[in-house]
Amino acid sequence: MKKIIRILLFVALIISVFLIGFFTFVFNQLKDVNFDENKLTQSNTVCELYYSDGNKIETVNESEYVSIDKVPKYVQNAFIAIEDKRFYSHNGIDVKGMARAMKNNIFSGKIKEGGSTISQQLVKNTFLSGEKTFNRKLKEIKLTLEMEKNYSKSQILEKYLNTIYFGENAYGIVSASKTYFSKEVEDLTIEEGALLASLLKAPTYYNPYKNKEKTLERRNLVLQKMLEQNMISNVQYKKAKNTEIILNYKNNYDNQNMLVDEIYGEALDCLRLEKTSDLNGLKIYTSINKNTILNLPSLKDYSLSEDYTVLVSENLTGKIVGYYTTVGEIKRCPASTAKPWLIYAPAIEENMICSATKILDEKTDFDGYCPSNYADKYYGYVNVKECLSKSLNVPSVKLCNLLGTQKVKNYSKKLEVEFLNDDLSIALGNLSGGITIKQLSSC
Repeated sequence: MKKIIRILLFVALIISVFLIGFFTFVFNQLKDVNFDENKLTQSNTVCELYYSDGNKIETVNESEYVSIDKVPKYVQNAFIAIEDKRFYSHNGIDVKGMARAMKNNIFSGKIKEGGSTISQQLVKNTFLSGEKTFNRKLKEIKLTLEMEKNYSKSQILEKYLNTIYFGENAYGIVSASKTYFSKEVEDLTIEEGALLASLLKAPTYYNPYKNKEKTLERRNLVLQKMLEQNMISNVQYKKAKNTEIILNYKNNYDNQNMLVDEIYGEALDCLRLEKTSDLNGLKIYTSINKNTILNLPSLKDYSLSEDYTVLVSENLTGKIVGYYTTVGEIKRCPASTAKPWLIYAPAIEENMICSATKILDEKTDFDGYCPSNYADKYYGYVNVKECLSKSLNVPSVKLCNLLGTQKVKNYSKKLEVEFLNDDLSIALGNLSGGITIKQLSSC
C-alpha cells in the first residue's frame, strides 16, 4: 500500500507541476492581450499586397455598414447554418466543434480545421493574424469569451457580416451584395444569401465568376444545411436549389478586384492554405507592374463583347507583370503557340535538329492524317528557324512523328502540361482539355 500511495503521490505531483507550468505559460501569453472594441467595426485586411515598385496595392473597398435588422433572417441563417449551427447556444466557444476539429486534425496528420465559431472568426479577422499556432488560439479564445460577455448574439452577427471577406475585394455583406448582385442587402433572395455564405470557406476557390460549378455545389450545401436545421421549408429549399446563379458580371467585375483575388488565390496555392483569412498578417510582394496594368487593352479597344484574358510576362525572367481576365482560369487549345515548346524544344533537346537543319515542307500523308499549311502553301526544303518563324504545319508534324507522341507528352509533363490524346494533331497544338494562359506563358 505504501508503494502504491508513493506512486500515486508522485503521479499527482507530476500532474500538478505540469498544470502549474501550463497555466503559467497561458498567463504569460495572455497577460498583454486586451480587448479593443473599436477593432470590431474595422475590416482587417487579409494581407498587404505590393506592386513590383514597392507601392501597395489597395485591397479594401469602402463599404457601408448595415444593421442586423436590415439583413433578412434567411440570409442571417444561411451563415449560421454553414459556419456555426450552435451559434445561439454556446458562449463563443463550441466545445463539440473543437472536439470534432481536433479529431479530424489528428486523423489527417496536420492542422486543417480550427473548430472556429462565428464569434471566434470575428475576433480572428479583426484582432489577430491568420497563423495556425497554439499561442494565437489561446488569444482568440480569451478575446472571444470577453466579447461574448459584452455583446449580444445579434450584435456579434452584425459585426461579423460587416467585416468578413467575400472575395473580389469585397469586405462586408453590403459590398458583397453589390459586387455579385448589384443589390441592397435587404433585397437578397434565399439562394443569393446562401451563395454569399458559401464563399466564406474559400472566396477565391468558390468565386462564382470563375468556378460556377463549384460555387453552385457549395451554395446547395448551404441550402441543405438550412433545410436540416429547419431554417427554410422543403418548398423553399427545392425552389432555391433549382434556381440558376445569376450574377451582375459585366457591371461589377473590376480590374482591381480581379487582381487582388488572383494574388490571394496564387498565395493560397503556394502556401497550401485553405481560407483567405489564413493570409492575415502576411505581406505579399508581386512582379505586377502598375503601369502595365493601367495600359492593358480592353474589349472596347477592339470593339468586342466577348470575355477575354490578357497576360504580359517578361521573356528574360518569366515574371508576370500584367494580368487581366473577365473569365478566370479557363482552358483553351494553344494551337500553333504550342509548337516552340511542345515540338521544337524537345527535338533540339534530343539532338535531332538545330536552327539550320532543313526540313522538306510539302504535302504529306501520315497514315491518313494530312495536315496543311496556311493557304495550302508549301516551301520545299526550309531550315528549322524559318519553319518556326512561318509556323509551318507540316514540318512540325514531321518532327512530332520522329519524336513519337509519347516522348512529346513526357516533355510536356515536365512543363506541368498534360493532355490525353496522342495523335499527331498535338503537333499543331490540338491538346485535349486545353491549357490556361498562365501555363502557356510559363512554357
